[in-house]
Amino acid sequence: MLTRLLFLLCLPLLSATEYFVSPAGNDADPGSREQPFATINRGVHTLQGGDILTILPGRYYEWVERSGLGAPDKTTLIRAAYPESVLLHGDLPCSGWSQVPGTQFTYCTDWKENVNAVNERDTLKVFLPAGTLQDLEFKRELWYYDRDAGKLYISTSDGLSPDQHLYSVSVLIGNGLYIANPVNVIIEGLMVSGFYSHYRVENHMTSGLYGIRINHPQNSIVRNCRAFFNANGIHSGHGDGGVLEDCVAYANGSYNPASGGNIVIWCPAKNAAIRNCRSFFSAKPGGRIGIRIYGGEAENCLIENCVSFGEDALGIKATNINSFCRNNYCDSGVHCINSKNNTSGGVNAYDAKASDLRIDKIPRQDWEKLFADPDNHDFRPQGNIAGLENGIQDRGDVFFLSPLGNDSWDGRSVSTAWKSFRALPPDSTAYLLPGIYDLNELSVPGVTLKTRGSGMRAVFQNGLRVSAERVTIDGLNFVRTGVQISGRGSKLRNCGFAVPLQISGEDFLACHNAFTIAPQWDLSKGWEHSNIFPGSQPEPQFVNPEGGDFTLKNATAFAGRGLDSLPLGPYRLIREQKPAVITGPVVRSVTATTANIEWWTDRKDVTTELM
Repeated sequence: MLTRLLFLLCLPLLSATEYFVSPAGNDADPGSREQPFATINRGVHTLQGGDILTILPGRYYEWVERSGLGAPDKTTLIRAAYPESVLLHGDLPCSGWSQVPGTQFTYCTDWKENVNAVNERDTLKVFLPAGTLQDLEFKRELWYYDRDAGKLYISTSDGLSPDQHLYSVSVLIGNGLYIANPVNVIIEGLMVSGFYSHYRVENHMTSGLYGIRINHPQNSIVRNCRAFFNANGIHSGHGDGGVLEDCVAYANGSYNPASGGNIVIWCPAKNAAIRNCRSFFSAKPGGRIGIRIYGGEAENCLIENCVSFGEDALGIKATNINSFCRNNYCDSGVHCINSKNNTSGGVNAYDAKASDLRIDKIPRQDWEKLFADPDNHDFRPQGNIAGLENGIQDRGDVFFLSPLGNDSWDGRSVSTAWKSFRALPPDSTAYLLPGIYDLNELSVPGVTLKTRGSGMRAVFQNGLRVSAERVTIDGLNFVRTGVQISGRGSKLRNCGFAVPLQISGEDFLACHNAFTIAPQWDLSKGWEHSNIFPGSQPEPQFVNPEGGDFTLKNATAFAGRGLDSLPLGPYRLIREQKPAVITGPVVRSVTATTANIEWWTDRKDVTTELM
């Protein structure tokens, strides 16, 4: 009986066909590994229920829309060969700006393509269209397109020259990846950018544009995907069992549709979930929507274990039928009738008496001794702290290390930090306090090692050998002795290496790191992007890499230049207010008794006085 059951379970897998797409492929080919298709469109429209589409690393300039994919008894999979190795984009780079004569803030470039949006990549801002060219002199972050003349005009976010920034223009009119009526479909590992409209669009499956959307899904999932610079980020809607999980979205949002945002499930929806997602810096003007379930009836729906910051809200705005927000963090408010164990910075608009933990009621200077890593938006509680029970639940999976720690302590708080990895359990997070570490061996699977805080990094001086699987190393710097990683599924982010790095394990991802010595890895076994290597241009000016300080003196030269529109090399997601830029004064006219003098600031909250 067991043999028969196993045979039946294997039937869908044995009957599945796997197709491949590559930038070097040809749509006339059969789509095999040896002869892949050239476009994701060709691959998606070839799929039958139960098939697999594997997209090989590269950039794909196209939009993809399909209806009726999948089968009730089989799983259909659309996936990147490696997470974050595929960029599906509808925008193109734009440069060559010059100041318009007789203006103070208006810049122009030749442009023959369509213009749906202008994206300032280094600031994660999407500019609005201006009614007239003259408007650009009086308001920041605008664009105006003279199609007949082939001229694109902008005013930058700070009034300075566009040469200080990096721009792309959203060109294609369509959704990045839109699947209507999917049944048992999984979309996994893609990055999608540049699909934008400020207005309703015609002749598409939807009047608003999306990075990724599954519409009327049945038991379908979008997993481990990333969306940025889209009118709407990663969305599901109007189905039963639509799930968005382990996704990241930022700089998405438009006036059309008015309630769009970064990561959204549209109602009516049943048994839908947004879980383990991260949303920040929504680009929607006036009402920055991050993570939400919205409109109609939400039945048995859930937002769980999500993080939202730099936005206006996280929550369920719908007729709520047994739907919950739980274990989320939002630096503004979590808005939901059924809200439990959330940590937020504002009142619940749907239940002012909700028991969730309010960090705006806790003095900022106390956060460091209460929460895991508040500087980097991790508000899980440190261990054995009273008074935080209504916030994000303590699952006992966060630990702390310090050069001054003691392995006889419990390791659950900053004040009781361990000195080594010796007792670290699998699938846990270890926050390392800044300092010099002599640790050199890690064999515990599923562990995340990460520098805590926004100051100096944790520095390893005796190398590190990682033999365990699924290890993530984030924000650590390495000097003196090399690093060797043999475990499968490793992830290296935001690290600095003044020593050799060798990765022999498969399915690795290395991104946003800085190297003074070229690393050794095989890109047929994993993927890298957005790193700084020896010989990179512009040349990186590190403060003291041999001493473990990879701070860039010329950081602005790398902002927005990553594959994901984040900086090349290590970075931190902390949006700080820049000093006000004052332009002028300029004398316009003078008489015997009066003078017409103009000067400008780039912020509304600045008061200036002419002396």
